[in-house]
Amino acid sequence: KGHPLFLPIKGWSMFPFLVNGDTIQVVKTDPAKLRPGDVIVFDANELVAHRLLRIRRKKESRFFITKGDTLAYGDGLVAEKAIVGKVVRVRKPWFCLSLEGSAGRVLNLVCLALSEARFWTPGLVLFGKLVRCLRRI
Repeated sequence: KGHPLFLPIKGWSMFPFLVNGDTIQVVKTDPAKLRPGDVIVFDANELVAHRLLRIRRKKESRFFITKGDTLAYGDGLVAEKAIVGKVVRVRKPWFCLSLEGSAGRVLNLVCLALSEARFWTPGLVLFGKLVRCLRRI
Protein backbone atom coordinates (compact mmCIF):
# COMPACT_ATOMS: atom_id res chain seq x y z
CA LYS A 1 0.00 0.00 0.00
CA GLY A 2 1.66 3.16 -1.21
CA HIS A 3 4.89 1.36 -2.17
CA PRO A 4 5.73 0.19 -5.68
CA LEU A 5 5.59 -3.51 -6.35
CA PHE A 6 8.34 -5.17 -8.40
CA LEU A 7 7.28 -8.34 -10.19
CA PRO A 8 9.19 -10.71 -12.47
CA ILE A 9 7.55 -11.51 -15.79
CA LYS A 10 6.87 -15.18 -16.45
CA GLY A 11 5.54 -16.21 -19.83
CA TRP A 12 5.25 -14.77 -23.31
CA SER A 13 1.69 -13.41 -23.55
CA MET A 14 2.98 -9.81 -23.79
CA PHE A 15 5.85 -10.55 -26.22
CA PRO A 16 7.81 -8.55 -27.35
CA PHE A 17 6.84 -5.73 -24.98
CA LEU A 18 7.28 -7.89 -21.86
CA VAL A 19 9.24 -11.12 -21.96
CA ASN A 20 10.24 -13.86 -19.57
CA GLY A 21 12.82 -12.43 -17.16
CA ASP A 22 11.79 -8.76 -17.37
CA THR A 23 10.85 -7.02 -14.13
CA ILE A 24 7.93 -4.61 -13.95
CA GLN A 25 7.29 -1.84 -11.45
CA VAL A 26 3.62 -1.60 -10.52
CA VAL A 27 2.02 1.26 -8.61
CA LYS A 28 -1.44 1.36 -7.10
CA THR A 29 -3.59 3.55 -9.32
CA ASP A 30 -7.12 4.85 -9.08
CA PRO A 31 -8.98 2.67 -11.64
CA ALA A 32 -10.79 5.81 -12.86
CA LYS A 33 -7.42 7.08 -14.15
CA LEU A 34 -6.63 3.99 -16.21
CA ARG A 35 -6.79 4.40 -19.99
CA PRO A 36 -6.80 2.00 -22.92
CA GLY A 37 -3.23 1.07 -23.77
CA ASP A 38 -2.06 1.00 -20.15
CA VAL A 39 -0.52 -2.25 -18.94
CA ILE A 40 -2.26 -3.22 -15.74
CA VAL A 41 -1.78 -5.99 -13.19
CA PHE A 42 -4.85 -7.77 -11.91
CA ASP A 43 -5.59 -10.76 -9.72
CA ALA A 44 -7.05 -13.73 -11.59
CA ASN A 45 -6.05 -16.36 -9.00
CA GLU A 46 -2.52 -15.34 -9.97
CA LEU A 47 -1.16 -11.92 -10.87
CA VAL A 48 -1.51 -11.13 -14.58
CA ALA A 49 0.02 -8.18 -16.47
CA HIS A 50 -1.94 -7.48 -19.66
CA ARG A 51 -2.83 -4.46 -21.76
CA LEU A 52 -6.07 -2.60 -21.10
CA LEU A 53 -8.18 -2.56 -24.27
CA ARG A 54 -11.44 -1.00 -23.13
CA ILE A 55 -13.42 0.05 -20.08
CA ARG A 56 -17.07 -0.97 -19.76
CA ARG A 57 -19.59 0.40 -17.33
CA LYS A 58 -22.46 -1.68 -16.01
CA LYS A 59 -24.74 0.24 -13.69
CA GLU A 60 -22.48 1.56 -10.92
CA SER A 61 -19.55 -0.76 -11.70
CA ARG A 62 -16.58 -0.49 -14.03
CA PHE A 63 -15.10 -3.52 -15.80
CA PHE A 64 -11.85 -3.69 -17.71
CA ILE A 65 -11.24 -5.66 -20.89
CA THR A 66 -7.62 -6.77 -21.13
CA LYS A 67 -5.51 -8.92 -23.43
CA GLY A 68 -1.96 -10.15 -23.71
CA ASP A 69 -0.39 -8.51 -26.77
CA THR A 70 0.34 -11.84 -28.48
CA LEU A 71 -2.90 -13.56 -27.53
CA ALA A 72 -5.69 -13.89 -30.05
CA TYR A 73 -8.44 -13.30 -27.47
CA GLY A 74 -8.97 -11.10 -24.44
CA ASP A 75 -9.26 -12.09 -20.80
CA GLY A 76 -12.94 -11.26 -20.46
CA LEU A 77 -14.23 -8.72 -17.97
CA VAL A 78 -11.86 -7.83 -15.12
CA ALA A 79 -13.65 -6.35 -12.11
CA GLU A 80 -12.39 -3.08 -10.66
CA LYS A 81 -11.69 -4.77 -7.31
CA ALA A 82 -9.28 -7.20 -9.05
CA ILE A 83 -6.99 -4.37 -10.25
CA VAL A 84 -3.67 -4.39 -8.38
CA GLY A 85 -2.10 -1.45 -10.20
CA LYS A 86 -0.55 -0.01 -13.33
CA VAL A 87 2.84 -0.87 -14.81
CA VAL A 88 4.97 2.30 -14.82
CA ARG A 89 8.42 0.88 -15.55
CA VAL A 90 9.89 -2.16 -17.30
CA ARG A 91 13.38 -3.34 -16.42
CA LYS A 92 14.97 -5.41 -19.16
CA PRO A 93 18.45 -6.95 -18.96
CA TRP A 94 19.95 -4.13 -21.04
CA PHE A 95 17.84 -1.05 -20.17
CA CYS A 96 14.95 0.36 -18.17
CA LEU A 97 11.85 1.72 -19.92
CA SER A 98 9.54 4.26 -18.29
CA LEU A 99 5.86 4.18 -19.26
CA GLU A 100 5.14 7.48 -17.56
CA GLY A 101 4.91 10.73 -19.50
CA SER A 102 4.05 11.36 -23.13
CA ALA A 103 6.67 9.00 -24.62
CA GLY A 104 5.37 6.11 -22.51
CA ARG A 105 1.79 6.96 -23.46
CA VAL A 106 2.63 6.96 -27.18
CA LEU A 107 4.44 3.62 -26.83
CA ASN A 108 1.43 2.12 -25.03
CA LEU A 109 -0.96 3.37 -27.74
CA VAL A 110 1.21 1.95 -30.55
CA CYS A 111 1.38 -1.40 -28.73
CA LEU A 112 -2.40 -1.27 -28.19
CA ALA A 113 -3.00 -0.84 -31.92
CA LEU A 114 -0.62 -3.71 -32.76
CA SER A 115 -2.20 -5.92 -30.09
CA GLU A 116 -5.74 -5.30 -31.34
CA ALA A 117 -4.57 -6.06 -34.90
CA ARG A 118 -3.04 -9.32 -33.59
CA PHE A 119 0.24 -8.20 -35.13
CA TRP A 120 2.42 -10.18 -32.69
CA THR A 121 0.50 -13.47 -32.70
CA PRO A 122 2.18 -15.04 -35.80
CA GLY A 123 5.59 -13.97 -34.49
CA LEU A 124 5.02 -15.77 -31.21
CA VAL A 125 3.94 -18.94 -33.02
CA LEU A 126 7.14 -18.87 -35.10
CA PHE A 127 9.22 -18.10 -32.01
CA GLY A 128 7.71 -21.11 -30.20
CA LYS A 129 8.50 -23.39 -33.15
CA LEU A 130 12.07 -22.08 -33.25
CA VAL A 131 12.54 -22.72 -29.51
CA ARG A 132 11.21 -26.28 -29.86
CA CYS A 133 13.60 -26.94 -32.76
CA LEU A 134 16.56 -25.56 -30.81
CA ARG A 135 15.73 -27.75 -27.81
CA ARG A 136 16.13 -30.84 -30.02
CA ILE A 137 19.69 -29.87 -30.92
